[in-house]
Amino acid sequence: MDYGLINAELINKNSLAILYYGESSDINDINFKLEVNGTSHPLRINRFSRSDKLFRIETISDVDIVLGNVNNVKTNVGDEIALDYRSYVTSKEFDELYCPINEEFGAFYFKEETVFKFWSPISDKVFLKLEKSDNNFVLLQMKRKEKGVYKLTVKGDLFNKKYNYVIHQGGTSKEIRDPYGIGTSLNSKYSAVIDLSALNVVPKEKPKTVINKANEAIIYEMDIRDFTEADKDNESAGKYLGVLNKIDYLKNLGVTHVQLLPVHDFFGVDDIEVDHYNWGYNPTSYFSLEGSYSNYPEDPLARLLEFKKLVSELHKNDIRVILDVVYNHIYEYQNSDFHKNLPNYYFRRLGKKISEGSGCGNDIASERSMVRKHILDSLKYFTETFDLDGYRFDLLGLIDLETSKEAIKVVKSIKPDALMYGEGWDMMTGLSKDKKCCSDNAHQIPEMGFFNDQFRDVIKGGTFDKYSKGFIMNEYYKDDLNNVLCACLLKNRYDNASQSINYVECHDNQTLFDKISYFSDNDELNLQRVKFANAMTLLSIGVPFIHMGQEIGLSKCMLDNTYNVPKVNNMDWDLVESRYEMVKFMKELIKVRKALPLFKANSAKDLENVSIDYLENGLVTITIKDEKLLLPGFKEGLIIINPSEEVKTLELNDYYQIFFDSNGICEGEDYAKNFLAADLSVTILGLK
Repeated sequence: MDYGLINAELINKNSLAILYYGESSDINDINFKLEVNGTSHPLRINRFSRSDKLFRIETISDVDIVLGNVNNVKTNVGDEIALDYRSYVTSKEFDELYCPINEEFGAFYFKEETVFKFWSPISDKVFLKLEKSDNNFVLLQMKRKEKGVYKLTVKGDLFNKKYNYVIHQGGTSKEIRDPYGIGTSLNSKYSAVIDLSALNVVPKEKPKTVINKANEAIIYEMDIRDFTEADKDNESAGKYLGVLNKIDYLKNLGVTHVQLLPVHDFFGVDDIEVDHYNWGYNPTSYFSLEGSYSNYPEDPLARLLEFKKLVSELHKNDIRVILDVVYNHIYEYQNSDFHKNLPNYYFRRLGKKISEGSGCGNDIASERSMVRKHILDSLKYFTETFDLDGYRFDLLGLIDLETSKEAIKVVKSIKPDALMYGEGWDMMTGLSKDKKCCSDNAHQIPEMGFFNDQFRDVIKGGTFDKYSKGFIMNEYYKDDLNNVLCACLLKNRYDNASQSINYVECHDNQTLFDKISYFSDNDELNLQRVKFANAMTLLSIGVPFIHMGQEIGLSKCMLDNTYNVPKVNNMDWDLVESRYEMVKFMKELIKVRKALPLFKANSAKDLENVSIDYLENGLVTITIKDEKLLLPGFKEGLIIINPSEEVKTLELNDYYQIFFDSNGICEGEDYAKNFLAADLSVTILGLK
């Protein structure tokens, strides 16, 4: 190692820690100076420590060290090094001096001018790289304002023009896209100026059905590309507008909400040559939309119009839209615009390493002021601009509790009936457990829902043990089953039933059909078990969640991790036709759930007059003796569950009307006293 300056780290606005390598006999002859924009100021040595020839020297500056200047440390022997801000940007002082949480950022378009605002506190110069004509760019210097905000107003009509920022920091320059850029060029090389008023050609439609509580929702998870890529004769197959061709299917099914896998701009799929495949859990932006789902990705405005039209048409058909958002990590932090702009700020650390509880190489530091602001501004933008109805937070346990609470406030101030839920796993990250938005802290955030992994594993068997059996294979513990049928309220896991997102299948891991197929090669029996699991999901207390294709027992060829496997995740429309009886069964399950007040029960108190019993012959019965939870004119309700492969007999104490059985909704008025429970079935009855 050469003798001289190794690093000069800013501790606070008046102190530095300098690393110097040299002989001890020479150190007393070294004078250190702070050079600010070419003017030198002396540094006083406060104290130092050493390890062999490596010295750590703490110095004091009599002038305040201000970010945005060209700040270097020099010695009287000719060494010079730029200040290192990586530790300082995580300090409380940095938050107080350089975090403009009330500012708005991005490119604000008007026909006669566009205003560009960008936050880059450690940059000493920032240039706007702006397209003047087709792929011909000019550099325009921006003016620094308070707290590291750079601003520039450019006259003229810049609609759809491409731009980036060129930042100068410590003698180096870097080109980045606008972190707040709502428009983007082909394959996201540049940001693009967008006229948001151009979206007004797409009307905002309001869903007809009123949703009072989250547990009145029936959520259908789907991926834009997978839903229609195999849809024959669909001119927009695999695209935003391709979904329009299949809205009738969703409407007929009766779901209240669709949850779309990520549509934030992501890495891995070319906007035009879409041979590669990815679900989108590798975002590169939290403001721009993915281009490979657009019919015209070369036009920055087109994808916004297409996405807004999709939401509008779903609303017109009484279906709300939830967006899957990945605010917990980003694709390759080293090359991200976040890291290039402000190293060490946007990503959480564990000691000297980047925290990677996400398993994707980085965890977003959501607890920091401007990171939190970025997330909240993104949610506000998507809710206001596209009229979205809620958000599913990927790996929610990596996001801090305070940011999650603020997210609910921001979204619900715009959409009071919005659904907010996520994966509440307790992830290993640089946050203490009490600060994580995980399921164990559900009582601290009652308006946030959590995927109920206990429901999943009790009903279908352990997800991560393919040979683990659950209730649908007639293996269970009574105590566990009681709890999950009642949204885990009996063991106080959640504050209310709307927090329990009940599911047996989602995009991750194997499909329900594939899981069941480990135990049997009898497809008819396996599909019957799928129907049984679907009935348990729809007819339990909580919020039912269905994965695309679950209604027809879709397979992924026994594959588990298919985030980048083309075709295998596709909805099979031929199978929809051949298994339409299963679609009809799901439709009737949804219809029954909507009709029966029992499934709107939201607290343990609401369930005080509901009892679960286990009969000697293996049947499970749920008795409801609360008229508020029943249809008008009935004094008692009875749900009979048969998890076995045999028909079971049950002698009732009176004649009960049968509303729903293994064939679906019962037409007319059928009554039974000596009741035969079909194998693998759920039956709903009522006593007048």
